[in-house]
Amino acid sequence: MQLFRNFRFLLIIILTGCCLVFVFGCWNRPAPQVSTQQPQTNSQTNSQTNSTSVNSQTPANSDVTDIASQPPKPPANQTPQQLLEKTVTAYKSASSYSDHGEVRIIGKMTNPNTEPASWLCTVAFQSPNKLRLEINEGKLVSDNDDCFAQIRPLPNQVLQFPTPKYWSLDVLFQDMFLDQAMDVGLPDTIIRFPPQLILLFAESPLKTLVPEGSKTEFLDPQQIGDTLCDVIRIVHSEGNRLLWISRINHALLRFDYYVEGLPVPQGIESIQMIRIDLSDAQFDYEIAPEAFQMQQPQDAEIVSEFQPAEIISSTEKKPENPLAVLAQMREEHRKELQLMIEKDYYATLSPELNLLPEQELALVVPPKLPETFVLKEIWKQPLTGAGNITVITADTTDTADSGVQLLIPCEGNSLAFFDLSGKLLQKVKPEGLHNDELLTLIRTKTDETGKRYIGVSSIGGSAVHVFDELLKPVFSYSPDTVEGLKWGIADFRFIDLHGNNSPAMSPATSPAMIVSVIALDNGKDSVRAIDLRGKEIWKDDSISSPFQVDSFLIGGNREILCLEVQKQRSLLSVYNLQGKRLTQPILEEGRQILWFNVADIDGDGQSEIGVLHADETEKDFRFAIWDRNGGFLWNQPLPNGEYQKSIEQIITGDIYGDAVQEWIIPAPDGRVFIFDQNGNILDSFGFGKFLTGLAVVVSDKDKRILITADNEFVTAFAVTDKANDTNDTNDTKDTNDANVTNDANTIQTNNP
Repeated sequence: MQLFRNFRFLLIIILTGCCLVFVFGCWNRPAPQVSTQQPQTNSQTNSQTNSTSVNSQTPANSDVTDIASQPPKPPANQTPQQLLEKTVTAYKSASSYSDHGEVRIIGKMTNPNTEPASWLCTVAFQSPNKLRLEINEGKLVSDNDDCFAQIRPLPNQVLQFPTPKYWSLDVLFQDMFLDQAMDVGLPDTIIRFPPQLILLFAESPLKTLVPEGSKTEFLDPQQIGDTLCDVIRIVHSEGNRLLWISRINHALLRFDYYVEGLPVPQGIESIQMIRIDLSDAQFDYEIAPEAFQMQQPQDAEIVSEFQPAEIISSTEKKPENPLAVLAQMREEHRKELQLMIEKDYYATLSPELNLLPEQELALVVPPKLPETFVLKEIWKQPLTGAGNITVITADTTDTADSGVQLLIPCEGNSLAFFDLSGKLLQKVKPEGLHNDELLTLIRTKTDETGKRYIGVSSIGGSAVHVFDELLKPVFSYSPDTVEGLKWGIADFRFIDLHGNNSPAMSPATSPAMIVSVIALDNGKDSVRAIDLRGKEIWKDDSISSPFQVDSFLIGGNREILCLEVQKQRSLLSVYNLQGKRLTQPILEEGRQILWFNVADIDGDGQSEIGVLHADETEKDFRFAIWDRNGGFLWNQPLPNGEYQKSIEQIITGDIYGDAVQEWIIPAPDGRVFIFDQNGNILDSFGFGKFLTGLAVVVSDKDKRILITADNEFVTAFAVTDKANDTNDTNDTKDTNDANVTNDANTIQTNNP
């Protein structure tokens, strides 16, 4: 049950974070402050190292976005891959390496007078095994015999272990608390360890620095101080990065990661990038012997593992067995490092790899044109961290385009509104959201009076926030405030509990939401009905792990459907509108439901339920229509693999313009599959990139529009029948950003 396990692991991580708070007591790392200028490095000569373009008059304090947005101009004598391989060779063949590394956040502070802050990321290495690290809040020194380490949270302890013959990252960070204290500050899903350590000690450094599915390209050469650098841009669905490589010795002098879709800490208005400056990196220089000696604090305790003095809970609750908690955490940490060795991959492994080591992230396939219709790009707008697309239709009798809007989460916790012409109407962070709330669940409906409600939440979040159409807060519902326990929101839907076919949700007549929640401590999983004042109407806590929830119409009656997970099996449980469980059909042996969607595909007034399901090995993925008796009406195979981003995995739309809906499946490898109501595959195509959102809109004059979102852009394509297609592009926007060519059988895009 792969997708459920991903969600459950997110909740485990939340609990693990609490345990780490227990271990460190009241210690909290201060949030790094932000510089709005390009940072200076901490070089030995204290010289200015702001970057300037070689071939332009760009001022030294110019915004770094200017560099990142330049068109690539590759040198004639080598490719980016060849230069990266030379860089790896330089690190692997060096007799010594040293730098005075520094990590900074580039962005905009809420208070412009706030002084920027930084933290160390310094490495000195003498082959074969002498090492000195000062990274964030940890320090490690090794000579030929012993290795000693200290961390700020436990200042009176010194970790000691034998110096290995050769260093590897799993040996270096074998202690869980040292690993955490030396957090480099980059998102764990991007790169866990400092890039210079990856280049020195990872067996295959480019597997981490240039992840699978990336595109590499040269930007214009740049200078750091007096050093000329080749700049390689790595374009990836998880976020773009720049590597600044010295032309003198092929050392990595700067690593820039462009933050996309991450929560912004308090005191920071916006984050543009996280930068690691290594501007004085050098090879094969003699390093003073004193660098590999540590002055230990008086009366320090020598330990083989960092040990907390006591377990203190910030929530005034102690774990029942704190030693067992620590032992379990250490064992999970050990397994993670071991898995890194097996995978030969030294960035942080995603949670699904820890739980399901046989399951790999899907790789994007090359672009491919649809065969049964034509796509023509009509507009394309940049939108950082764009997610699932919600189509808001006009509440009028006409179908004018002016009444249709696209609602898209972006930048972690903001919402963007576009009209169908591609105009950005507004981008706003809804009032009352915490900085760490990532908006992954967006739902909207109108009540019987025409008033629109917009609900937002995050998978695993603590609350559902409901707003009116002007994004003014209506209420927030948090299970924590009801019972004082910890919960995570799994899903929620607006429905009409009166059972008629209208989406009426007026507070005077009908409750508004069905919410499924997962317990994070001693509470019980449950499905709950909430009215539009935020009051709980009913609750069923006999359910286990309700991953998804929705409603459907059958025989004129509306019922509630919930995807429930019980140990190694999944089932779709059915409730009536009063919260009584009606049926609990079990799937055929060996199959697990991963996702479902409800729609009236054929327009007969009855709901069809499309499901994605897999076998126990999660290698055999299929799409089917679910029979209420527990079987499938038909099955069609799909590509397997992990989705790179959270996305609605089944949508519907009238892509052929025949007033009949189709099932549309964005697969994890970037392809899109279209099925009719009888299970026939109608088409498949792809854009050569991972999608984060997908929608089909039928506008006025029966124009069909396919909307896609990825991590950087929202793009609209006009959909036309092949038989009616001509080369006339009067109805499409003339753009150099992308074009579609039928003769090449590929959708070609030239993204910046």
